[in-house]
Amino acid sequence: MSATARAIAGNPLSQIVVRAVDVAVGIVTLGFITRYLGLYGFGEYTTANAVLQFASILVDFGLYLTFLREISASPPEEHGRITNNIFTLRALTALLALVAAVALTAVLPYPPVVRAGVALLAASYLFGSFISTLTAPFQKHLLMARVALVNLFNRLLLFAFVVIVVALNAGLLALFIATSVSSLLSFIVLVFLLRLLPNPLRLNFAWDIAYWREIFHKTWPIAVTTILNLIYFKADTIILSLYRPQEDVGIYGASYKVLEILTTFPHMFMGLMLPLLTAAWIARDHTRVQRLLEHSFSLFAFLTLPLIGGTLVVGRSLMTLIAGSDFTESGSVLMVLMIATAAIFFGTLYTYMVIVLDKQRAVVKYFFMTALISIIGYFILIPRYSYWGAAWMTVASEIMIIVGAWLTVRRELSMKLPLRRLTRIVLASVLMMIVALFLSRSLSVIPVIGISIVVYVLSAFILRAFSFAELKQLILKTE
Repeated sequence: MSATARAIAGNPLSQIVVRAVDVAVGIVTLGFITRYLGLYGFGEYTTANAVLQFASILVDFGLYLTFLREISASPPEEHGRITNNIFTLRALTALLALVAAVALTAVLPYPPVVRAGVALLAASYLFGSFISTLTAPFQKHLLMARVALVNLFNRLLLFAFVVIVVALNAGLLALFIATSVSSLLSFIVLVFLLRLLPNPLRLNFAWDIAYWREIFHKTWPIAVTTILNLIYFKADTIILSLYRPQEDVGIYGASYKVLEILTTFPHMFMGLMLPLLTAAWIARDHTRVQRLLEHSFSLFAFLTLPLIGGTLVVGRSLMTLIAGSDFTESGSVLMVLMIATAAIFFGTLYTYMVIVLDKQRAVVKYFFMTALISIIGYFILIPRYSYWGAAWMTVASEIMIIVGAWLTVRRELSMKLPLRRLTRIVLASVLMMIVALFLSRSLSVIPVIGISIVVYVLSAFILRAFSFAELKQLILKTE
């Protein structure tokens, strides 16, 4: 195994562990916030976040992937110039988006606390956009574990602030301020870590307009696909907040927050896979590309199918445990959104493969159709069916993304699905569901989940859905 392969192999496992802790802290934090704010307050909290997320998406411009390509293809002495120019671009576009969001909420029919919350929370999205863009140098040096630790630091810091706000009964606006402060402190940590890279970087503003034009020319296909891919990701919550009461937004927002926490994993994982897939594709090693795709598909199936099955059985009890008794209905919504979660995993797999093949232009039409159909669907379904319309339209949207990306990849690469392994994973998931259904009649949700996980892993092993050696290979991706 090459030194590069060894470095990459060491990254996923450490990040998976950190990500697991990150998910756990995020869910506990969610529980504190929902219990403190209640349905209406959490609806306001969700609405403010959705407005800012939507605005940020509209001017994303795909700078992260362009940044990664630029520093990967440039000599070390150019990295400072590239970094500072892209950082300046990100600062300008993010400020433009967030100022527009604050101004927009002033004319929309939102409660005063939502309008104030958008203004107070905007700094969190500003510094968050800096962090997400500036992870590219760490990706290039195969040091993404450091970024994972920064994200965990941010999550732990926010949890501490939330506990303080709740203990002091400081209110919703204090939560927004705490979120912005935690993002600022996390950004400061990342800036310090940039100086510790093998090729140290010091952040400054740079104004090379000619280079900016070059960047925009390179990044527009990625920008368009990113915007179209994500525009509906928050349109559902915004449309819901305009047509339905804040309590409905709270019910939907709690279950959707679980989706957001879980779906950070496929992006992290495929970000690590990107160099391996790209290297294999450039070398025309189609056998290796196929093997890596099969391994990634199998891992995602192994993770998501039991999530769907388990949520169908314990979804309502689980959301009651996480968010409190006011949010029991969120568990029913989570049963639907868990299908969307699984779709996002596989959609991420194929959209990253589109990037490997450099076919972003080819996929634009599919993403445009998905965004258009989704927005129309949300406006039709949400006024009539509230969060149920939003949830099922989200499922349909994510499936359309999979189909579009898969069709694009298929034209360039012959793909085989691991159907035998997939069938065995499905059988193991069904067995787990049966056991969970039986146990849920007499046990609380935590023992049911614990026993069900053991049953699933043992069933998958007995059915030869995987061996432990194969599972290690699925995680490390070294062969």
